[in-house]
Amino acid sequence: MLQKLLLNTVLCSTFCVSAQIIPNNNFENWKSTSEISPENWKTFGAVQKVAGKSSGFSIKLSNNSSTGQLSVMAQMRIDSSIFYKPAFSYAANPDSVTIVYRPLLGTDTAYFKFGFTTTGEEIPVLALEFALGGNSGQWTSATFPIPYTNPTPLLSADSGYAIISSADEVFGPFGSGSIEIDQISFKYTNNNPAPDIPNGALENWHSYAVEHPDAWATTPLFLQKQGFQINESSKTTDAYSGSSGIVLRGITIDNPLTQSIDSLPGQAITLRDPQNPIMSDLDIFSPTFAVSARYSSLRGYVKSDLKGGDRAVAWVNFFSGDSVVGSAIFSDPNNHSNYISFSEDITWDSTFSGIPDSATVLLMLTDSMYFGFSDAQSFAQFDNLSFENWNSSVKKVSTAYKTAVFPNPSNGTIGFRGQVPSGNYTLTITSSNGAEVYTECGETPNGKLIRSLNLSHLQNGIYTLTLISNQEKFNQKLIIIK
Repeated sequence: MLQKLLLNTVLCSTFCVSAQIIPNNNFENWKSTSEISPENWKTFGAVQKVAGKSSGFSIKLSNNSSTGQLSVMAQMRIDSSIFYKPAFSYAANPDSVTIVYRPLLGTDTAYFKFGFTTTGEEIPVLALEFALGGNSGQWTSATFPIPYTNPTPLLSADSGYAIISSADEVFGPFGSGSIEIDQISFKYTNNNPAPDIPNGALENWHSYAVEHPDAWATTPLFLQKQGFQINESSKTTDAYSGSSGIVLRGITIDNPLTQSIDSLPGQAITLRDPQNPIMSDLDIFSPTFAVSARYSSLRGYVKSDLKGGDRAVAWVNFFSGDSVVGSAIFSDPNNHSNYISFSEDITWDSTFSGIPDSATVLLMLTDSMYFGFSDAQSFAQFDNLSFENWNSSVKKVSTAYKTAVFPNPSNGTIGFRGQVPSGNYTLTITSSNGAEVYTECGETPNGKLIRSLNLSHLQNGIYTLTLISNQEKFNQKLIIIK
């Protein structure tokens, strides 16, 4: 790998023309996005601070049917249990709960869940769920009775949790409506207020900000947009040139939707709309910025300290319309105490001979499965990304076969096209640990081999495709990311 990097550096200094077309490719322009969230509450999805029913503030939870995104506000703790865990102290037995809300949900239904628990007990003493529907756009006050079939255990309850989701958490939203919540309060039969959920009136809020490069979004920014209180900047002054570069680290979060601890890779991706990043922008298979040439390579500079099998990744996909027509992925598990140059050749779809119209670049600090990270001490820094065009007078070394595997990376469905020696062939695919996961044999009487392979059953990772025909051998790395 290092020899290849050094060779590319020498060749590019003589024969390459770099085009500074990747938005903010040298990471010199940065900005901070300020967001606010109600104190004591964890929020996820599209959450806004809006005006209250008569005064003060309320919270707006929105749905997006095109992305499947719903929104959640919660006071709860997460651990390995299948049960919700308490987040606030409680020492009373209210008879009812009142919630003030304004629905614009269309055909969706929001849900309000709460429960009382006892410290040290796995199963909640009481767990209830109420549906909040409607599309009136008017403020509504709904009071729900709290039935105690056996009040004695309630006397030992000392804590509670509360969750509101803007749609069904399993099936997601059917539309793009919203619900506003102004207040949640418990009451006794005589209508006297019981001890309240902390900040149940949603009057206390706090601000936070995440610094990120212009035209790019990072893992901390996406998490912030989803309501996680992440304040981590991805900016580093340890740059290859200029005053700044980008540093990526993995992030661990408590996710109340999955009731688990999620380990997320450090990511930075070019944006379709730099002013309004949303979770769907994480899709490397969607175009984000315009290009106007058929480039040869993706080039940049990387510095890293990787542990536990983590790796630094730079990935580009080129598009014609919405179809991927070219891609390259640099995936490096090695440590580099100083910045080194990398250059990764772009593989073009053999059926596409035109000029792409757009591209997307994704940078990652990730484990070998491209889903998370292995060690919190790992980091990867990137700077000065660009595309290369090789001078036409330079002849590149060709392989024994004129072959193409596409797309690569893929979600598991790939096409293999090639002009290969006539005769019998054997096609195998092996995993990174050497296990054979696919094999087929056949004959190519006319020297043409066109195959469509469905490998979607394989796990994310790096595989090797090997084709042997007429004593010739062809190897190709395959990367599967779902």
